[in-house]
Amino acid sequence: MLEIISANFIKFLIVIVVNLILFHFNFKIGKYLEILDLPDGKRKLHKEPIPLTGGVFLFVNLFIYYVFAIFEYDFSSSNIFKNIFELNIFFFCSCIIFLLGFLDDKFQISANIKLITLILIFSFLLLIDNSTLINDIRISFLNFQFNIGHFSFFWTLICFLLFINAINMFDGFNLQSGIYFLIFIIFLLYKGLNNYLFIILIIFNLFFIFQNNRNKCFLGDSGTYLISFILGYMSIKFYNNQDIVFADEIVLVMLIPGLDLMRLFFFRILQKRHPFSPDRQHLHHYVLNHLGEKKTLFVLMSCIFITVLISQIFDAYIEMIFLQIFLYLSLILKYRKKGMS
Repeated sequence: MLEIISANFIKFLIVIVVNLILFHFNFKIGKYLEILDLPDGKRKLHKEPIPLTGGVFLFVNLFIYYVFAIFEYDFSSSNIFKNIFELNIFFFCSCIIFLLGFLDDKFQISANIKLITLILIFSFLLLIDNSTLINDIRISFLNFQFNIGHFSFFWTLICFLLFINAINMFDGFNLQSGIYFLIFIIFLLYKGLNNYLFIILIIFNLFFIFQNNRNKCFLGDSGTYLISFILGYMSIKFYNNQDIVFADEIVLVMLIPGLDLMRLFFFRILQKRHPFSPDRQHLHHYVLNHLGEKKTLFVLMSCIFITVLISQIFDAYIEMIFLQIFLYLSLILKYRKKGMS
């Protein structure tokens, strides 16, 4: 027992030291890789170039986890990876998704190319590893489950694409993504995740939150793509293992970014614009214009954290989903109207 504790302590100490070094040389690494986010006075209102190194550092942490897992992972008791094949496929897809985001941070890839590439990546994953397919939908207020059958591939593909794009759009101002991911990770840990990847993610996330709060580091597309893939993948695995019993438990954690994605998607199409074109019409932009960053962060994260917490205490999933929808629409109507007046 002491040997296990000692081995885990050494692993996490290595992770902490690596993150200390990475974030200490944050700006130099960003400059060397040429992934600095330059202010433009329109959408990017920061005053100095800020490194988009969060995704790079996240990938380094994931690589450390992969190296540990290759030599020590206990597949017999895992509720995530059942064999080394699943682990390797997960890491391979993570590498490609990170690379796509990194190239986008560096060269500004078109939205269509990114979408097609993501479709190909997720299609490969679902075809080669059927443990990632969502085969049924279990809803808390119904006494039976819907078997998706032959539509499981397309349904899972759509879920991945919606979540990864919703999170990319949700990454709007300092601390928003970092704290949201922290809430999501804590939720998965609470549901019984026995995988030290998430302890590593928490360590990385705390370092990132500290630097992001000081306006010294952004996640970039490489970061939002990679961590949303990791969280989406783990959520599906947990759902298929019935560690997460109902689909509405996951929906509740993802709902507000998802609602904003759908609203912006249809809003832009009506304006004859590309559905993934950038603008300042997101929920956080409306609220930021009137409350500032700290109050906006408190309002948005409270809407997510408190409803998720109540749902877990009282098994009130569908009730909290309706409450989140109400809160989202209330914020949109209130602050969008103010912005137009």
